[in-house]
Amino acid sequence: VDRQATHDAFLHKELLISGFGIYLQEDMTSEGTTNLEDNQYVLSPLSFEAKFRESDVAKCIEYPKYLIHSKLQSLSIKLSRTQLELSHRLASVVTPSTKIRPLFPEYRPLVPVSENAQEWWNYAFRCVGRLNRRRSWMEFYLAFQKRKKYLQLYKRHAYSEETSWLNGLNEFELSDLRRIEGDR
Repeated sequence: VDRQATHDAFLHKELLISGFGIYLQEDMTSEGTTNLEDNQYVLSPLSFEAKFRESDVAKCIEYPKYLIHSKLQSLSIKLSRTQLELSHRLASVVTPSTKIRPLFPEYRPLVPVSENAQEWWNYAFRCVGRLNRRRSWMEFYLAFQKRKKYLQLYKRHAYSEETSWLNGLNEFELSDLRRIEGDR
């Protein structure tokens, strides 16, 4: 809508929803479809009409800034015990089993913000750099060194029993390998 070209001081929007309903049931026919006449509706089909008007004027004294008119003839919500149990089962399948992970957890400080704000600002800076594909050369160099060390330790750990020319890892090297593997 080009509101500069028109001399109308209002923005008008209209929404019309017809026959909207929600049903939840478990029984399906052999073809995988349901009989639509026997649906067990949670929200019965409804028709809804809404009109919205917004004024362009910064300070509205004679009329409201926002005006909404709506028409809803009837609203029916029913939830049976089987529908409730089915919705709980559905939610447990849809809900991810893992927690939401922070952005780039390998950089995230282990201390609260109140204890070390500088570490958290560094974390924010590194995350933005990663998102914008701008990393420092020092990060590349440190990652290269860590990878090089890890590969040497891993080869010795994985193949020392099978080969005579590779020595096994001592306690310090084994702990170093575990630390790099567990690196966030």
